[in-house]
Amino acid sequence: MKKIFFALILLNSIITFGQKDCGYKIDEEKVLKNINLDFFTTKLRNEKFEITNKKESIPKKIQEQLECLNGEFSIANPNEKYKNNDIIDENEKLPRRGLQFLAISDKTIVLVYKMSVGPGISTKYVFIDYDSNGIKDFWCGNGIREVSKIEQLITLIEKYKNEPFPIGLQSNLFYF
Repeated sequence: MKKIFFALILLNSIITFGQKDCGYKIDEEKVLKNINLDFFTTKLRNEKFEITNKKESIPKKIQEQLECLNGEFSIANPNEKYKNNDIIDENEKLPRRGLQFLAISDKTIVLVYKMSVGPGISTKYVFIDYDSNGIKDFWCGNGIREVSKIEQLITLIEKYKNEPFPIGLQSNLFYF
């Protein structure tokens, strides 16, 4: 009986805390240690990006994978209302994120958005390497500055990538 009980607890933990099969599994350690950040910085420098700043430009497959990986991925276009505080209003169903910058190349998506994290607002940087099958690689980090150009983002990454929290890009908490 004890073995069955422990097996159920183990299975429940795996189901509760493990990633779902979304066609891509995020390597959280790689993200939190910025191991793949240089890969994305090179892509930012070398690829030709179209800046759209419209959530509708996110490929449907990528949007679906982000929703699957995170449980939800609601985002408002720039200048639209989003949930920018921790006050719960059941009458107002607002997206959890407010898009500030979206750039897309043939292989890379760059998202910069704000989201409420407890009593404050956090700026999130998300880089996605993708193809027709979906996400191939993923990085996300925290920021303190808004960006409107790829060059600004490269400068911020170079300046803050090796800094510790709260100045640096990682906080040892994985969320996007």
